[in-house]
Amino acid sequence: MQQGRKVTAGAGTVFVIFLFLLLAGTIPLVSAGGDTRSTERDENSVRDAKGTVHRLSPTSRFFVIIPDDDKDERFYPSNLPAAFRKDGLRVRFSGRIGEIPENARLVGTPLELTGIEEAEGITTPR
Repeated sequence: MQQGRKVTAGAGTVFVIFLFLLLAGTIPLVSAGGDTRSTERDENSVRDAKGTVHRLSPTSRFFVIIPDDDKDERFYPSNLPAAFRKDGLRVRFSGRIGEIPENARLVGTPLELTGIEEAEGITTPR
């Protein structure tokens, strides 16, 4: 009687799998259009970001800024000047990102604007 042969992976196969797993974790994934961000951002601030001001609903008093580089993000500026409270207004903005309190549901990530600009020029919030 012949015994069943035990099939094992050769050293070459193991090496190829190891190499694939090693490289898969180190290569950054970029969308098909490429990453064209020029925004400087860290966990505490955002600088020179482009975005659009949006009113949450026609009767809402809340305005948020949706940055161009992350459409899933919403910033809720605590000091948005009245001149910039226009739905659909394109802006370039900078600010300090605030923390969301535990167990709180906010309309967006808190943001204290340090500068905001539209086509006419730069305005610094007071």
